Amino acid sequence: MADKKKKLLITGGSGLLALNWACAVRKGWDVILGLHHRKAELLGARSQFLNLDESKKSISQIRDLAPNLIVHTAGWTSVEKCEAHPEVAMQINARLAGSVAKIAATLKVPHIHISTDHLFQGNESFYTENSVPSPLNCYGKSKQKAEDFVQTYNSDSLIIRTNFFGWGHLGRKSISDQIIQSLRQGDTINMFTDVFFSPILADHLVTIAHNLIEIGYKGIVNVPGCERVSKYEFACRIAKKFYLPDQNVQRASITERKNLTSRPKDMSLSSKKIQELLGFDLAGLDEQFERLRDQEAQGRHAELLNATKDPCFPEPELFNKKTISYGQHRLSEADIDAVVEVLRSSTITQGTKVSEFGNNLADFSGAKFSWPVSNGTAALHLSLIALGIGPGDEVITTPLTFCATANAILYTGANVRFVDVDPNTLNIDVNLIERAITPKTKAILPVDFRGHPADLREIKLIADRYGIKVVEDGAHSIGSTYKYKGETYKCGDCQHVDLCTYSFHPVKHITTGEGGAVTTNDSDLFQRIQNLCKHGIDRRDHMFSDKERRGSWYYEMDSLGFNYRLTDFQAALGSSQLKKLPEIKRRRREIVKYYNQELSQYEELQVPFESPSVDSNFHLYLLRVRPGMKADRYDLFTGLQRLNYRPMVHYIPIHLLGYYKRNFGYKQGDFPVAEKCYQESLSIPLYPSLSDEEVDKCIKDIAAIIRRK
Repeated sequence: MADKKKKLLITGGSGLLALNWACAVRKGWDVILGLHHRKAELLGARSQFLNLDESKKSISQIRDLAPNLIVHTAGWTSVEKCEAHPEVAMQINARLAGSVAKIAATLKVPHIHISTDHLFQGNESFYTENSVPSPLNCYGKSKQKAEDFVQTYNSDSLIIRTNFFGWGHLGRKSISDQIIQSLRQGDTINMFTDVFFSPILADHLVTIAHNLIEIGYKGIVNVPGCERVSKYEFACRIAKKFYLPDQNVQRASITERKNLTSRPKDMSLSSKKIQELLGFDLAGLDEQFERLRDQEAQGRHAELLNATKDPCFPEPELFNKKTISYGQHRLSEADIDAVVEVLRSSTITQGTKVSEFGNNLADFSGAKFSWPVSNGTAALHLSLIALGIGPGDEVITTPLTFCATANAILYTGANVRFVDVDPNTLNIDVNLIERAITPKTKAILPVDFRGHPADLREIKLIADRYGIKVVEDGAHSIGSTYKYKGETYKCGDCQHVDLCTYSFHPVKHITTGEGGAVTTNDSDLFQRIQNLCKHGIDRRDHMFSDKERRGSWYYEMDSLGFNYRLTDFQAALGSSQLKKLPEIKRRRREIVKYYNQELSQYEELQVPFESPSVDSNFHLYLLRVRPGMKADRYDLFTGLQRLNYRPMVHYIPIHLLGYYKRNFGYKQGDFPVAEKCYQESLSIPLYPSLSDEEVDKCIKDIAAIIRRK
């Protein structure tokens, strides 16, 4: 039985060196090409998209691959782009290299880091391993920093300084590719006579690197070719070996290229140490060119040309490290000032700001009363407790919501009764509610999913017929409105519900960091909410009495409550944010209109529905990928992730979560409309500070991903 192959993980797996490395060793190694933003497929190698950020998830992902050797070839090699974007160059070339070295050290896996010959001033020849780096440009500086990181994080690493050539692909060509292709097309090429280097064929580099690993070498070593040549001489000699017209190679000087970023004129590296270490002479340049020619005859060039099938795969947002999330809070200076004012005061909690925020929310929503609490889940829990819901009762809600909605019902000791959603609005289907009502049903808990109001008037009519209560989960819908018989109602005004809850998590329209609120028109429910969120304690002026000698210390506790208080500085932030809510809604709807206009052109996509009677705040832009298309939701989600977006799926239907399946017997197929939505949808970026350029880019990237398949 043949021995099991060792596993080799190569980062930068769609790059020229990685693909040549894989070709050179695939017979003896199980090769894994670690990819970032470009797909690559190569016979005899596996491809795996990787996240290399040192997180536990990254380490776990590589641990699961179980490599016996990690070779880090990933890098940004454009000298001009690195100069224009030095921080990006440092991130890709240095910090990423450090992350990979640290991961290899953590997993105790041998590690090779590929460095460069751009580390020196270029005023001498044959730089040795002991020569002191002094880079001229940002590319060189980022590669020098990479060496520092690698040595710091993983002292057992092998660091190879080199300059290689070999067959490339449509998205990445080496100097030899460019020369051969140009001369075959009959083009004249200008090559520098005053820039020198010591190039080595990629396959020769690979052989030497593996020999070094076998002898256990650690630290920095040069692996160059054994000859120092000018770029002009290199082109002339390769032309002769490939029987191409060397007269089309014209002499040029780098001094004539005033627009170029500064480069070393001499990058040649000494091969003395490597030849002593391995005990053999390196192949001359002509022999390497012959090997390059043989590779083409054997199909290497053709294979690598097709290895990256989509050279136009959208690149990540290299020049803006900002991750474009599906949602994002925004704090103004006025917001910050409001918080700081409270922090500098004598009262940062249990002061006046919470009641002020509550009054502001009541004014905005149109309800008589509102009380802020610690989060949206607390608001739901308090609302149900205030209604007297408890063990043995049932509450009807939707499975297509965040688990907090159903969890809050369970907190009271009551049972959850799910009802499937309407295929258009994705809110609870009012036509299915009555068949779910039993003698134990005490409340209906509709959710304004995405910010689209549920059919609250119809739900109220059903509830009134059966003498049950309605709690509106308005976590998504602050600022949304709906019309009924010509009248406009706000989500939270409690005209068709008993209570409404809000959430102020940072991805919501307004934020208090964490926070929530309850609105109602019932003064008794309001008082119960106030008491329950403060341990059940009731402490009001009428309870103090000179006659009975009870001062302002006095309080009573008639019910078991909770500590669901919001702080004053959070409340101050909420009041400040609330002032901007109309503009926040306006900008969101503006983006939605443009998304709908552009994305509806693609048959693969289904844009969100909005009822004619609704004016939604659009908390989420839920884009659906139609079934049966070349690309599915997973393709779009992961494609956007690779392009530095952070999409999200809202939500995994609650009945499919492990806790609910184990404890209540739910299974796939119980609520097919909610399940279908889950299988097809994802939330794409939507928030007020999203720029027009970012919106355009998102649309183009989505189109490229769904059509690329």
